Amino acid sequence: MRLTFLLLTLVLGTITFPFTYAETSVEKIDINSASVEILDRELNGIGPKKAAAIVEYREQNGPFKSIEDIQKVYGIGEKTFERNRNKIIANQPEDSLTPEKPTEASPTESKTEFEAKVFSLKKL
Repeated sequence: MRLTFLLLTLVLGTITFPFTYAETSVEKIDINSASVEILDRELNGIGPKKAAAIVEYREQNGPFKSIEDIQKVYGIGEKTFERNRNKIIANQPEDSLTPEKPTEASPTESKTEFEAKVFSLKKL
Protein backbone atom coordinates (compact mmCIF):
# COMPACT_ATOMS: atom_id res chain seq x y z
CA MET A 1 0.00 0.00 0.00
CA ARG A 2 2.81 2.43 0.88
CA LEU A 3 4.65 1.58 -2.31
CA THR A 4 1.56 2.21 -4.41
CA PHE A 5 0.96 5.55 -2.69
CA LEU A 6 4.60 6.55 -3.18
CA LEU A 7 4.57 5.60 -6.87
CA LEU A 8 1.28 7.40 -7.43
CA THR A 9 2.67 10.53 -5.76
CA LEU A 10 5.81 10.43 -7.92
CA VAL A 11 3.86 9.93 -11.14
CA LEU A 12 1.38 12.70 -10.39
CA GLY A 13 4.16 15.02 -9.27
CA THR A 14 6.09 14.61 -12.50
CA ILE A 15 2.97 15.05 -14.60
CA THR A 16 1.73 18.23 -12.93
CA PHE A 17 5.10 19.89 -12.35
CA PRO A 18 5.90 20.73 -16.01
CA PHE A 19 2.49 22.32 -16.50
CA THR A 20 2.75 24.59 -13.50
CA TYR A 21 6.33 25.50 -14.36
CA ALA A 22 5.53 26.26 -18.01
CA GLU A 23 2.72 28.60 -17.04
CA THR A 24 4.97 30.98 -15.14
CA SER A 25 5.53 34.12 -17.15
CA VAL A 26 8.92 35.69 -17.66
CA GLU A 27 9.24 39.40 -18.23
CA LYS A 28 9.92 40.42 -21.80
CA ILE A 29 13.46 41.35 -22.76
CA ASP A 30 13.99 44.96 -23.84
CA ILE A 31 16.38 44.75 -26.77
CA ASN A 32 17.24 48.43 -26.29
CA SER A 33 18.64 47.97 -22.80
CA ALA A 34 19.40 44.28 -22.20
CA SER A 35 22.99 43.26 -21.61
CA VAL A 36 24.88 40.70 -23.67
CA GLU A 37 24.50 38.19 -20.84
CA ILE A 38 20.71 38.56 -20.65
CA LEU A 39 20.25 38.36 -24.42
CA ASP A 40 22.47 35.27 -24.54
CA ARG A 41 20.68 33.55 -21.66
CA GLU A 42 17.04 34.39 -22.44
CA LEU A 43 16.66 34.36 -26.22
CA ASN A 44 16.41 31.22 -28.36
CA GLY A 45 19.11 30.86 -31.01
CA ILE A 46 21.08 33.82 -29.62
CA GLY A 47 24.50 32.95 -28.31
CA PRO A 48 27.21 35.24 -26.96
CA LYS A 49 28.34 36.40 -30.42
CA LYS A 50 24.87 37.33 -31.66
CA ALA A 51 24.05 38.94 -28.32
CA ALA A 52 27.20 41.05 -28.61
CA ALA A 53 26.21 41.93 -32.19
CA ILE A 54 22.80 43.17 -30.97
CA VAL A 55 24.40 45.43 -28.36
CA GLU A 56 27.02 46.67 -30.86
CA TYR A 57 24.33 47.40 -33.46
CA ARG A 58 22.25 49.51 -31.07
CA GLU A 59 25.34 51.38 -29.85
CA GLN A 60 26.29 52.28 -33.43
CA ASN A 61 22.79 52.90 -34.83
CA GLY A 62 20.73 54.01 -31.86
CA PRO A 63 17.82 52.20 -30.25
CA PHE A 64 15.68 49.74 -32.17
CA LYS A 65 12.42 51.42 -33.25
CA SER A 66 10.49 48.13 -33.30
CA ILE A 67 11.14 44.51 -32.43
CA GLU A 68 11.30 43.68 -36.14
CA ASP A 69 14.41 45.87 -36.43
CA ILE A 70 16.43 43.20 -34.62
CA GLN A 71 16.58 41.47 -38.01
CA LYS A 72 18.88 44.28 -39.19
CA VAL A 73 21.59 42.74 -37.00
CA TYR A 74 23.87 40.49 -39.05
CA GLY A 75 23.13 36.84 -38.31
CA ILE A 76 19.58 37.33 -37.04
CA GLY A 77 17.04 36.30 -39.62
CA GLU A 78 13.33 35.75 -39.80
CA LYS A 79 13.42 32.32 -38.11
CA THR A 80 15.36 33.57 -35.10
CA PHE A 81 13.10 36.60 -34.86
CA GLU A 82 9.93 34.46 -34.99
CA ARG A 83 11.26 32.18 -32.20
CA ASN A 84 11.75 35.23 -29.99
CA ARG A 85 8.90 37.50 -31.12
CA ASN A 86 6.88 36.95 -27.92
CA LYS A 87 9.89 37.41 -25.65
CA ILE A 88 11.16 40.82 -26.77
CA ILE A 89 10.12 44.46 -26.64
CA ALA A 90 11.78 47.63 -27.92
CA ASN A 91 11.17 50.39 -25.37
CA GLN A 92 12.38 53.78 -26.46
CA PRO A 93 14.86 55.44 -24.09
CA GLU A 94 13.50 58.56 -22.39
CA ASP A 95 16.22 60.82 -23.78
CA SER A 96 15.06 60.06 -27.34
CA LEU A 97 11.56 61.29 -26.42
CA THR A 98 12.57 64.71 -25.07
CA PRO A 99 11.68 67.77 -27.14
CA GLU A 100 14.39 69.67 -28.93
CA LYS A 101 16.20 72.37 -27.04
CA PRO A 102 14.74 75.85 -27.58
CA THR A 103 16.50 78.07 -30.04
CA GLU A 104 17.66 81.55 -29.23
CA ALA A 105 15.29 84.46 -29.71
CA SER A 106 15.15 85.96 -33.15
CA PRO A 107 16.08 89.64 -33.42
CA THR A 108 12.42 90.58 -33.88
CA GLU A 109 11.24 88.59 -30.87
CA SER A 110 11.16 90.30 -27.48
CA LYS A 111 12.86 88.74 -24.48
CA THR A 112 9.55 88.04 -22.71
CA GLU A 113 8.12 86.27 -25.78
CA PHE A 114 11.21 84.06 -25.92
CA GLU A 115 11.01 83.31 -22.18
CA ALA A 116 7.33 82.37 -22.57
CA LYS A 117 8.23 79.88 -25.32
CA VAL A 118 11.01 78.36 -23.20
CA PHE A 119 8.67 78.07 -20.21
CA SER A 120 5.99 76.34 -22.29
CA LEU A 121 8.57 73.85 -23.61
CA LYS A 122 9.70 73.05 -20.06
CA LYS A 123 6.13 72.05 -19.22
CA LEU A 124 6.31 69.27 -21.81
